[in-house]
Amino acid sequence: MKLRTVLAWIAGLAILVGGASGAHAQEIQKQADSGGVTGKVLRVTPSDGTITVIGPNGENGIYWTDAKTTIMNGSKTVRLADIQPGWTVTVTYDQTVAKLNATYIEVVDTPKAGAP
Repeated sequence: MKLRTVLAWIAGLAILVGGASGAHAQEIQKQADSGGVTGKVLRVTPSDGTITVIGPNGENGIYWTDAKTTIMNGSKTVRLADIQPGWTVTVTYDQTVAKLNATYIEVVDTPKAGAP
């Protein structure tokens, strides 16, 4: 009977230690799932809350915005609809399995009228 109790305690401790390690691994993975990109705006779709940016390696990224996304143009807070294709932006995002969620968008450059 004592042997069963000891084995039950050992199994319980193993589950606790394994669960703590799993939680730590999830935290590390969560930290690795954020990033940033600077590139040209290809498309802005305010109705969907998305902005499509072409990065430095030519790859397109669609970034989803929500009410928590901060969008800045210089020292002014702006709306997603204020951003225009051709502008250069920096997008900071968190990546989930399904999408890239923009947490911060900063306008870096706006082309002058008539400039190529």
